[in-house]
Amino acid sequence: MKKIFVLLAAMAMTLGANAQIVESKSKVVQYEAAKPKSGYNRIMFNYAPVFTSYSVGGITVETDDGTIQGGEMSYVHGFRVSSKLPMYIETGLRYQIGGAKNFTLMRASVPVLFTYRFGLGAAKKIKISPFAGLNFGFNVMTDDDAMHNAWKYGTGLYNDDNYNLFQMGMMFGANFTFNRFNLQVGYCVDFMPLYEQESKSIYRYGDWQYVPESKINSGTFFVGVGFEF
Repeated sequence: MKKIFVLLAAMAMTLGANAQIVESKSKVVQYEAAKPKSGYNRIMFNYAPVFTSYSVGGITVETDDGTIQGGEMSYVHGFRVSSKLPMYIETGLRYQIGGAKNFTLMRASVPVLFTYRFGLGAAKKIKISPFAGLNFGFNVMTDDDAMHNAWKYGTGLYNDDNYNLFQMGMMFGANFTFNRFNLQVGYCVDFMPLYEQESKSIYRYGDWQYVPESKINSGTFFVGVGFEF
């Protein structure tokens, strides 16, 4: 009889230990499911027109073709920077191509953005991620046929060689994610002009002529769809 009691006590202790292990594992699984992911990737396809403003001698000049129509494709990765809050740093590569009358622009840029992600509803299936940060752009090609030909044949005062290779700007906007599908909208305003020429004097038609400084400032609006994984 004593052996039976000892055996029953041992079985009870074993079952209790197993229950504690199962409960502990269940808590770990629940924690892992609730814990936000450490990073993400996103691919986007955006409509991205570039709005330009042209100034001569500090005075803005109205132009008929001030918008460069185009689009862009981008890839970014989000790095989690806080263990308690859903804060991320996004960086990657954006490639943009656009065109206007007599003009073609190709640009590659690297954004560095701070973003905060939060969900809507009880299930939090819709995530909103506002972002802001810096954008470092490299103008791979700036082909201005009208300006180039005018300078080449001596009928223009400005040279298309003065388009800047590098531009830096501020980017802000938001991402709206449902499952893996993403909607993005934002704007990037460039601190550095797309085109810049200092004032100078040139000799044309048998006389010296003063050429005031000129600038073309730019900003890009973008909206599009993509997916996150």
